[in-house]
Amino acid sequence: IHLSAYGPAGLDSLLAYGVVGVRDFGTNKLDEILRWRKEIADGKRKGPRIYTAGVILDGPKEDSLTRWTIRTGAEADHAVDSLAKRGVDFIKTHNALSPPVYFAILRAAKAHHLKVASHLPRGVTAWDAADSGAASIDHAAESIHASPI
Repeated sequence: IHLSAYGPAGLDSLLAYGVVGVRDFGTNKLDEILRWRKEIADGKRKGPRIYTAGVILDGPKEDSLTRWTIRTGAEADHAVDSLAKRGVDFIKTHNALSPPVYFAILRAAKAHHLKVASHLPRGVTAWDAADSGAASIDHAAESIHASPI
């Protein structure tokens, strides 16, 4: 889910349907998500347990307002380090990353003991991503279209 798109009312709605945990797959409102997560943990707000990636790490593309554009291995290291320090639970990548930058993100995440949920970049096979540490491949049909098995 992209929880910030639904606001606080989304938390109530999820609970009403029995959802007790969610993975927030990317937001440009990390402070809000972290605040909700703390309020839920402290018993000040009702809602499911929230696991968040923070901002999506992606390569250059037109729709970059909700993503962190990463072009180099150094930027990958900085982005993962910054997100880890903010307290994210995992890293979310998208498909416009170059393969070398994608693998740099995987290495940086591993160094921080963070899982990576991925939309596969063009030219990265599912088995190479998995062997390199990707924990999940999201929207598999889109990913396989970009990088056929």
